[in-house]
Amino acid sequence: MKGYVLAVSVGPVQEFIAAARKTRDLWFGSQMLSDISLAVAQSLADMGAQLIFPPNVADQKASVANKIVAIIPSDPGSAAEKAKEAAKDKLKSFWDEAERIINQRGAGSLVNKVEVSEQIDGFLEFYAAWWPMENEEGYKTALEQAELLLAGRKALRDFQQCTVTVGRPKSSLDGGRQTVLEEKHEEQRFRLGIKPNEQLDSISLIKRVVDPKRFVSVARVAVDPLIRRLEAEAQEELTALLQLADELDGRECPAVRRFSGLDQYRAFPYDTTLFFEGATVDSEVKSWLEKDEGNRQAVEQFQKALAKACRKVNVGEVPAYIAVIHADGDRMGRAIRSLESPGDHRNLSSALVNFAEAANGIVSHNHGALVYSGGDDVLAFLPLDTALVCAEQLAKEFNNCVRTAFKNSQESVPTLSVGLSIAHYGEHLSEMVEWSRQAERDAKRYRNSLAVAFHTRSAGPEAVTVVHTWDEDPVWRFQRWVDLHRLEALPDRAPFELRELHRELKRYVESQGDARAASVDLGELIRQEVKRILKRKRAERGVTGLSERLIQFIVDEISADPSRALDALDTVVNEMLIARRLARVEDVVGTPKPNMDDILSEFSKRKGTANANR
Repeated sequence: MKGYVLAVSVGPVQEFIAAARKTRDLWFGSQMLSDISLAVAQSLADMGAQLIFPPNVADQKASVANKIVAIIPSDPGSAAEKAKEAAKDKLKSFWDEAERIINQRGAGSLVNKVEVSEQIDGFLEFYAAWWPMENEEGYKTALEQAELLLAGRKALRDFQQCTVTVGRPKSSLDGGRQTVLEEKHEEQRFRLGIKPNEQLDSISLIKRVVDPKRFVSVARVAVDPLIRRLEAEAQEELTALLQLADELDGRECPAVRRFSGLDQYRAFPYDTTLFFEGATVDSEVKSWLEKDEGNRQAVEQFQKALAKACRKVNVGEVPAYIAVIHADGDRMGRAIRSLESPGDHRNLSSALVNFAEAANGIVSHNHGALVYSGGDDVLAFLPLDTALVCAEQLAKEFNNCVRTAFKNSQESVPTLSVGLSIAHYGEHLSEMVEWSRQAERDAKRYRNSLAVAFHTRSAGPEAVTVVHTWDEDPVWRFQRWVDLHRLEALPDRAPFELRELHRELKRYVESQGDARAASVDLGELIRQEVKRILKRKRAERGVTGLSERLIQFIVDEISADPSRALDALDTVVNEMLIARRLARVEDVVGTPKPNMDDILSEFSKRKGTANANR
């Protein structure tokens, strides 16, 4: 087999995916990048190339990653140029469809088409590199050299000068580009679903208008535990809410729009922004309410029906927090380099396609919404009560899928690290996604790990973060604190007082220096202080003290390794704080509460197993 190994990278990834105000912008940006990458792969296949990543272009159900590798028989430069043209043509086809829809809705004069054309022409980043291959035995070397050349080429980025019109606003979603929307034309903005003061560049405009499919909102994902509870215990009240939501959607209420194609949300396929206080403060909703007194009455009826439904299932707090999962394979480069032949790499590529397809089912089964799943990369929204289990299932499925490609070298099998950020649904979407990426980076510092970062509404980018390897069974570690909170065996104030203890001791250690701090038996000090704080606490709404067995359970968890007691205290405190939020959602869902003795017995059993393994 003689030819060239050709490696291609398509972008810009962040501008396609991260620049988003709505979940639909995020989802469709991911879909655009996948479709453009698929067009590149299709172009290479049409020229007789043997595709490696992706393994084929027929019946492609999963998203295609923006990195394409193929073996081209000859003239790789010409093949790369044709692939680049295919990518540009695909991007142009998205704009052609957007323009058709814009004109169809009578909003043609809203858009500066000259500006759009200039932005589309200079938007794509396309990098290609290749290396000759004399025979199949030379494939591995050729791939390594092509990858090195591609990395060097990407480092020499093409910085094209942006066209700037003095006084023209910047895009609200991509500050590097200016808006393509003309001033005024408020009625035309409404027809395209664009807010009065929102500015959009060409790509952001395409995301907003192409494809009629609506994607689920973060508010709907956050509320899903309540919807499931109503479906199980208050079907009549849920039916009444559905009827009122349908009326509001017919009135084109911006806060209640119907979506389709996501079967996991069929019980209530509408946006749920009106489930929360303050929803009518939004400028778009306020403007809609002022148009017609009937609109205001319809909203009032809906909110009364919601209150009645919540009373029926005894839920006082509508879940407002959502989990964003960002997962990525560990040491994928090393894993790929450990494989020798094109066939081995195609097997790995097929395994990654299988995982990407399975990821959609796993996320849907856990009542989540998959934004992107291509190769070893996953981005998804989950309700809080299923997010941890979903993350664990993704990690296990990834391992099962890729293991088949490493039959001769199990040591090289890559693992999956998952970042899971928890944030209020009202946070800016791009920040929520970035927080999940930061959590994923925290997890990848240890690899084969789960990092959970909890962002409260008032703390902004500051987060309570816990990282555990999958071998430490992080889902169970969180679940035990969740169960204790739900049984009211663990007072809500306990983690806050323990956190203050950690801060005081940390300041002491830092002020004394390592040598002087080492002279103090810090492990024993922490053990005694934790015991003292917990003995003062009252459980079950102040009725009883904490059980001696539970206190010992917590103390042993923190002081199992005296040399790491301060770090262990920090970890336990953060787990408790995160579990406190998770427990509220499990109460909304109505998950049966466990038995206290069962929780502590399970801990004793696991502790004994861990000691035996040592």
